[in-house]
Amino acid sequence: MPLTAENLLATIKNRWPDLRSWPSAAWRPTQIDRAILGTVLALSLVGIVAVYSATAYLAASNGTSTEGLLLEHFVRLVIAIGAMIVFSQIDYHVVARFSKLGIFASVLLLIWVLIQGDWQGGARRAIFGFRPSDIARFALIVHVAVLLTRKQLYIQNFGRGFLPVVAWGVIITILIGAQNVSTAMVLLMTVLILGFIGRMKLVHLGGLLGLGLLLAVVMLLLFPARAERIESYLGLRLFSHTNEEMVFSNQGERFQILQAQIAIANGSFTGKGIGKSTQKDWIPAAYSDFIFAIIAEEFGILGALIVVSLLGIFLYRGFMHIARNAPDPLGFFLASGISLTIGLYGLVHVCVNTGLMPVTGLPFPFVSWGGTSLIVTGIMVGVLLNISGQRFASKKREPKTKVA
Repeated sequence: MPLTAENLLATIKNRWPDLRSWPSAAWRPTQIDRAILGTVLALSLVGIVAVYSATAYLAASNGTSTEGLLLEHFVRLVIAIGAMIVFSQIDYHVVARFSKLGIFASVLLLIWVLIQGDWQGGARRAIFGFRPSDIARFALIVHVAVLLTRKQLYIQNFGRGFLPVVAWGVIITILIGAQNVSTAMVLLMTVLILGFIGRMKLVHLGGLLGLGLLLAVVMLLLFPARAERIESYLGLRLFSHTNEEMVFSNQGERFQILQAQIAIANGSFTGKGIGKSTQKDWIPAAYSDFIFAIIAEEFGILGALIVVSLLGIFLYRGFMHIARNAPDPLGFFLASGISLTIGLYGLVHVCVNTGLMPVTGLPFPFVSWGGTSLIVTGIMVGVLLNISGQRFASKKREPKTKVA
């Protein structure tokens, strides 16, 4: 049989019976949550202004213009918001049907990037210009939500409930941790919290936390640069394989956080004004990993608090309104996982910029200069909006336990 679009569609419908009425089975127009949409647009607007200011040094060093870099960011932002709107109208049950395929594909991509990936930030993190770790975090959240839904009747059983759910989390965490420990730890915390609200036994979750800490120590032993960041943050020498000068010198691992703290102090309460940051020329990755410090310098503590408040509104709306009122258990776990991972990304970013956590490379959702991370976050918010919209349906769906 020749490979045509019609034959491919027929194969998909036969493989997934729920899609035989495609596209009507998948495309479910829903009412978009205005609070979530408004928060995303507000953060995006702040990001456009901050990125334009923070990329000045990058433009000068690359021989390009800030306008060109801003246009590149704006195009990616438009794609992310477009993806958000599209996925807000696709039934999240259909997204869940592809969770197993997504998790297998993520594992293969993560292995591929470890072997032949492009170097970014001292590690192999990208292939063909995108980061598989961002795709993997979305796939993991969806699959964990699916498994928690299917296994609720015996979720407290170690072999039948706990192990099948967390096994994929451990695999993905290890593969991502080899590239980016901070992303891996955020995902592990997301899985732990989802497991807690999914009624897993605390002793099981405690064991998973212990395993995560053990893996973190192994990563620090294998990669001296990561160990130096921890030592610099604590002000202690803990490992014999690290460079003492890099740990304690203000030109070493302390450099980024010191420059970020100077930026925040310079901003005072009301800020120095748009485009008037001086530390943007000194902070490495000021347009991504340390964009919150640039916002604090130009808009002051007041502007920084507004950005944090927008993140808080997103979290509150995601948990207290969307997850709490989800049409079924799958929607509840999926909305909780999406809200958690986006919220944790923003929280860790703020803590790193203010010196409350060791330096790491997590972007602020919809604010930092982005590529794959920005677009995947847009897709995740779209799924969240679909869950929110379906609770307004006249007839709620019965809880689906077989979604994968």
